[in-house]
Amino acid sequence: MTSTDAPDFGERWLTRDEVLARTGKSRRTLDRWCATGTVRKAVRGGRTVYAFSTLVATHRAMKRNYAERTFVAGYGRGNRHPATEEIRGRLADGETGAAIARDIGCSTATVTKIRKELRNA
Repeated sequence: MTSTDAPDFGERWLTRDEVLARTGKSRRTLDRWCATGTVRKAVRGGRTVYAFSTLVATHRAMKRNYAERTFVAGYGRGNRHPATEEIRGRLADGETGAAIARDIGCSTATVTKIRKELRNA
């Protein structure tokens, strides 16, 4: 939300440089947060400033999401996948990686790893 007359109500506002220094995030990330409404911004005295309270809430949500993330174990290198030989054969037949991954039930990253191993062999 960008506004020239956003009410203060005691809100603390930070400049872009202050936000980037405090968060360690990029300008693009800050722009994305504002575009999605995660961080509130306003124009004060011709300068864009950002609401400190929304930055704090965003930081807390990021920490919570990071702590609650799930890990999905994979096979590591492609040659450890149980369907490696089938994937190699289908790659040799010219099938696309996405189709192979969908049919076998593996990630496209696994198919790509096996394709690279075939090229390097």
